[in-house]
Amino acid sequence: MIRLVLILASAAALITPLAAQLPPLPVPLTLPPGLVEVLPVDTPGTYMGDAVRIVDCPDNADNPFGVCGNLLFGGLAMWNTHLTGSIQIRFFPPVNNISHFQISHPFNLRGPDVLMRAPQLYVFGVTQNILLDTFNNYSTGDLNLNTGEVTNLSYSVNFFNFFYEALGFVNPKLKAPAFTFPGIYGSANASFQQRPDGLLDFTFYGSTFLPLGNNINGDPVRLPMPFCGPLVQCASIQVPGMSLHPHLSLTTIPASDPVCQTNCFTPPYNSIIELTLNARFSYFGDDFTLNIPQLGGTATGRSQLQGRIQMQFGDQNGDYVPVAINSMPPAALLVPPPAFPIPGLSLGFLGFDEHLNFPRLSYEVTGTAITDDPFDVPVGEFNVKTGQFTGGLRWRTFWNQSLLLAILAQNNGRLLPASFMIHGPAVLQNGPNGETLFRYDGSVGLPFDSFTWPAPDYTNAAASFIAGPGSLLTPFFRMQAALPNDIGYRRFCSRADRFAEQCAILLGRRFFIQLLDPLRSGGQECVIHLYRQQFRIARRHVYHDESGVGRLPELAHLDSASRQLRLGGIHWIRQVEQGQQSAYRQRASFHGRRRALRSDCYRRRHALEREYEAGPKSGPVRGWRSQWVLAVFSTQKGARNPRARATSMSCWAVSMISALFLSGAFSVRRKPGVSHSRNSRL
Repeated sequence: MIRLVLILASAAALITPLAAQLPPLPVPLTLPPGLVEVLPVDTPGTYMGDAVRIVDCPDNADNPFGVCGNLLFGGLAMWNTHLTGSIQIRFFPPVNNISHFQISHPFNLRGPDVLMRAPQLYVFGVTQNILLDTFNNYSTGDLNLNTGEVTNLSYSVNFFNFFYEALGFVNPKLKAPAFTFPGIYGSANASFQQRPDGLLDFTFYGSTFLPLGNNINGDPVRLPMPFCGPLVQCASIQVPGMSLHPHLSLTTIPASDPVCQTNCFTPPYNSIIELTLNARFSYFGDDFTLNIPQLGGTATGRSQLQGRIQMQFGDQNGDYVPVAINSMPPAALLVPPPAFPIPGLSLGFLGFDEHLNFPRLSYEVTGTAITDDPFDVPVGEFNVKTGQFTGGLRWRTFWNQSLLLAILAQNNGRLLPASFMIHGPAVLQNGPNGETLFRYDGSVGLPFDSFTWPAPDYTNAAASFIAGPGSLLTPFFRMQAALPNDIGYRRFCSRADRFAEQCAILLGRRFFIQLLDPLRSGGQECVIHLYRQQFRIARRHVYHDESGVGRLPELAHLDSASRQLRLGGIHWIRQVEQGQQSAYRQRASFHGRRRALRSDCYRRRHALEREYEAGPKSGPVRGWRSQWVLAVFSTQKGARNPRARATSMSCWAVSMISALFLSGAFSVRRKPGVSHSRNSRL
């Protein structure tokens, strides 16, 4: 773990050789008159805050970074406050079209009082919020007027409020320095945009990581509790391994995000939700623009992702709420999930093996996975009126795949294994069926001039290539995740009576799943019958108990949006198309025929159900298949009606015998040439 941390702490060296050489702007930037400008900040897009990770990690092996999993109070303690005021930027005469600049806050920036909350129990009032300059230096950087690129950026400020004052009081030996972005380990990005009045708009986002360890010069690390006297004498508890994750967003550009309409999402404040990735629309990859003639041109590689997102919401602050995000592996896996290849990091999203195809060469990409940077927590500010994250979302992630490992190995230390600083717009909204949807589209540009590119045979370093001028890698990370509900089921059920059997299942009643041994698949697959839909599962993932009955371990995750059975999101399962005929459906399932004998006993059964079940959403479930399922497995009220029960059993006997013959369950092997069409008659 210490070795990993040392690598991460030195990862800032990666940014220097890979500082993006952006293409020239259509019109170069013009410095303001007098080389000095004072601009008011845009309050909706300007905020400071913190995400405090409160843990109990007394072991020295887990410190000084507090990497154990003993998290207190159910999650991060978060707060954000939006700032008002002005910033002053002083530019220096450019040298080779690069101008050095200094940033100051002559009248400080101030924010309203807010609450810092954790999901369980902890709450602390964060009052008297002020952002002010450091006493001995400025925030500085260099601006390329031709490209708009900002390099050598260091943003140093002091965060002052009652929480930090109380934190210093309960830890008297803590000598807190100014917050510097990116600092020892963090991220910082700034940009300038030309204004019509000749000035330059400024946008900045930065975050950093400040671990406190398990002691401060011999004294235990303590957290102030919200029980304070008039002289900031607060009660406290010991929290070895606690760490701070301060962040700052600042812009002078007025917000222009449109207000959301009917799909506005209302956050569950001060709580945690878990969303499941839609693997069809969730993937990560890279756009390769490499000046290597042997490749023959550009290529795009990507891998679909599967997993979950844990999303924590903080306390409401007007129209805003802080949100922390954490990637997680898929749930209900059929096999134990693999460990992330980098020691000390937990597994996040799982990918798939793919091929990267250039016009002349093809690369095999295996072992794809992704996980969060544990020290630069992705925290954003969600606007409940627009449904968007203010200023987008910075999400630093570690990637693993065979091609990336070969690139790192063959460049002999010129590239350090740092996390990708992905940044892009993020949206939270309600879906068409009322489900919660999260969308993210992030990317980052990394120049690759003069670096080594491996050959398709990763073990042959002598056959590698050197990237020429203009080579660029553009890693991207796009996803869609959902938190389903049953509203879509209810709408679906209200449209047609022919889906009544599915609705009885979807609305909370017990259902029938049949797992069949394959008779003609050579023992390679099994079939689950669910709501007239079939799913094929590799036989190696099915085990049999002592009675010989096949059982599927950890069956879970029925996707409400698509009405598909998912096993932890793993797409080893392939759904058979609705119109595709399968011998399993005809031979051994009672779902093989939609036509059935409808006799007086069914109508009597339906009439008794109507009498017993009142209400517009509790209508009868029709069809001979439904009668068989409900009579044997149902827990609905109609089955407990004595009169209905007698009718159900008589209907069950008729429908069961009919189903056995109609489905061909008594036949062992069908004759060649016999049509198995759904509408054919036996």
